[in-house]
Amino acid sequence: MMRLFPADGTVDRLPDEARALRLIEGTLVGVLHEHGYAEVVVPLLERDGVWAADDAVRLVDRSGALLGLRPDFTGSVARLVATRWPADEAACVSYRGTVFREVDNHRGERRQRQQVGFERIGSRGAAGDAHDDVHVLRTARRALHAIGVDATLTLGSAAVVEALCPQAAPDVRAALDARDGTALPPSLCALLTLHGPAKATLARATATLPPSTHAALAGLQAIVAGLGDEAHGVVVDLAEVRPWSWYSGAVFSFTVDGVARAVCAGGRYDGVVGRFGADRPAVGATIDVDALLERPTIGAAGPGPLRVALPKGRLQRDVLRALGAQAPSPEALSSRALVLPGGDGTLSFLLVKDPDIAAYVERGVADVGVVGLDVLRERGGDVLEPLDLPFGRCRLCLCGRPDLAVASILSRRTLRVATKYPKLTRQALAARGLPAEVIPMQGSVELAVVSGLADAIVDLVETGATLRENGLVAHDELFVSTARVVVNRAAFRRRAAAVDAFLSALATAATPA
Repeated sequence: MMRLFPADGTVDRLPDEARALRLIEGTLVGVLHEHGYAEVVVPLLERDGVWAADDAVRLVDRSGALLGLRPDFTGSVARLVATRWPADEAACVSYRGTVFREVDNHRGERRQRQQVGFERIGSRGAAGDAHDDVHVLRTARRALHAIGVDATLTLGSAAVVEALCPQAAPDVRAALDARDGTALPPSLCALLTLHGPAKATLARATATLPPSTHAALAGLQAIVAGLGDEAHGVVVDLAEVRPWSWYSGAVFSFTVDGVARAVCAGGRYDGVVGRFGADRPAVGATIDVDALLERPTIGAAGPGPLRVALPKGRLQRDVLRALGAQAPSPEALSSRALVLPGGDGTLSFLLVKDPDIAAYVERGVADVGVVGLDVLRERGGDVLEPLDLPFGRCRLCLCGRPDLAVASILSRRTLRVATKYPKLTRQALAARGLPAEVIPMQGSVELAVVSGLADAIVDLVETGATLRENGLVAHDELFVSTARVVVNRAAFRRRAAAVDAFLSALATAATPA
């Protein structure tokens, strides 16, 4: 039977939503036109190599050519300017349309996003590159103001990261983007502490980072100076890098209350146009129209208690013990309510199942949360991970009968493994070169071996008591999990003082005396 709904990750726009979308688009494009950005239209379908993103939706045409639906506009606009624009003429262009990206459908992410953006390519201002960066930032702010959005601007620098860790691998960039200090090389860990008001943070960075970063820091200082009075309230965060490798200089994002992710982001990407012809300096910004449409449907963070998503069980007890007087009262905890006030009014608590915590935090319903690293890596989530806690520690192990002989089984057939963690299990077994049929489970996985459904299981092990009671033992440690604090990206910017206080309370309580 033909399915009558849109493909996973795509949406229909009914009249009210379509009207609101076109109104936002039209207003934004109008402001961009007033600031000298001429609109261009580029194809939705591009040849392989135009886009640098690995998350492009790819397809093969009848001739066998590999094509892709554009995952962003940057590559297409760079190709257009390199091949069609006069070499001695700067290109100031805008665009609007739909982009498509491969996403994790299990997390409810959209493949389809609506964007408006603009680029300055080949222009060199009298004060150097900072002139164009400042022009883009001012234009972005005016465009957002035109639709009633007052946003916080955060500046970072891909050039600082490159100076400290040349050609950083994608997983390193992703870890920095998530503020996961446990996965960063020592050379980048200092960046996690360098965030705050622009001028003070840049002064601290210049005093503490090595001379190799000073040219990039001077570039940020020139941008802040160029903004003049508009620099008031600007935040510098040197861990704000964007995970994509094409950025070469300043990067930025605008965040607003009530929206879980940046409503506008961009940066300098010198070198990208050179992939298609003569190289030219370039800087641009993209406005996420879908994020702007979400504003009325998500409760704004604003003043009030910081919203904390907590799991039930032992991890919850450890966190509440660490929070002391900020925790809910015993009477509140003994009730059946799922939203509880904190003891001193600074926090409120959402009692959430462990696998759902990242979703509540990512989408801005909660500002912060505490979740096991095993669940976070299994389920995923676009959240920040600024603090690893010493409690909630357990091991994800390959377990089976004492006489389990993996090599012997693999000499005859594929190993059968049952688990509640299929993603982590596949990754760990593949890293060990062990081909396996992974059987996802929800209940007591020990039964899978006892009943003969599987040769082995992969599960969390703390004391090993349940394994022993079922005649099983742990054979190999695959992953170590601890409790991880996760933070909504917009809340980290807009509620910085409250988030820092929460992190400090947990970090202090978790530090041995």
